Amino acid sequence: PLAIGAAIFLAEYSTDSRLTRWVRMAIVNLAGIPSIVYGLFGLGVFVLFLQFGTSLVAGCLTLSIMTLPVIISTAEEALRAVPQSFRLVSRSLGGSKWQTIWRVTVPAARSGVITAIMLGIGRAIGETMAVLMVAGNVIQLPTSLFAPIRTLTANIALELGYALDLHRSALFVGGLLLMTGMTTLWQFILFYGVVSAAGLGGLTSALFGALLAKWFERRRGTAISLAIAG
Repeated sequence: PLAIGAAIFLAEYSTDSRLTRWVRMAIVNLAGIPSIVYGLFGLGVFVLFLQFGTSLVAGCLTLSIMTLPVIISTAEEALRAVPQSFRLVSRSLGGSKWQTIWRVTVPAARSGVITAIMLGIGRAIGETMAVLMVAGNVIQLPTSLFAPIRTLTANIALELGYALDLHRSALFVGGLLLMTGMTTLWQFILFYGVVSAAGLGGLTSALFGALLAKWFERRRGTAISLAIAG
């Protein structure tokens, strides 16, 4: 919600001032920072300064901050891509600015907004270095938000170098679970009408998502034409 709200503010409410351009540039730069820098930030702020310790809450907060720039920048581009005529028609019919945003602009940019959310989720699920630095890396089920944990990606990174036989097979099963979970989530979103999933599962998923997007757009265009003709 924070990232989508920031994207709506930048796309719909902010003016084209020098401060706004600096904020956009900062967000884009933050989206490209390596994850280990976010890990150092989380280690210094959440673990040491706020004294959360190496825990689940420190890992969650670090990942949240890391995914915010990706979601904000992608969602803002999706909102700005909505034609201005949509907003003008809504305002001419008596809709307020917020009604226009909530009822017209956001639904029109729905596929791009959900793509932004999926990109952020994909980065958080596949993250390793930042979680290694702040989560504690203890193999146990957390009993509270301040208990240490170890994620699947961190477990694979730590143990693959010396794993043998059944241990190595178990790590590959963990990677398979990650891939299956992301693919299932992607297919679930596509099932509910999202037509853009580029960047979610690598080059193969991106190409497949683009083909599905074109098919959905053609199908939607045909439906609109039939409705107009009717």
